[in-house]
Amino acid sequence: MPLWTMLLAAFILKEPITGKKVQGIACGAGGALLPILGSSQNQSAASSASHTAIWGDLLVLFAQFCYAFYIVRFKDFVNKYSLITIMK
Repeated sequence: MPLWTMLLAAFILKEPITGKKVQGIACGAGGALLPILGSSQNQSAASSASHTAIWGDLLVLFAQFCYAFYIVRFKDFVNKYSLITIMK
């Protein structure tokens, strides 16, 4: 989701993409790839469920994109109230 937020903020709010932001996203992506690549050794046992799992992955990706769009679009609103108030 941070990647979506950074890209949407760059396009919508014209915020610059800095090296610090890219480095943070690269560290997060590296940490997320470790368990994914480590679990690929058991691929043959779960190959039948891989086709149906892609729809769940796409749904999660779309949900992250929508939440990132919300954060970027309503930046002033998000900055004005606390995270707990927004989640209520």
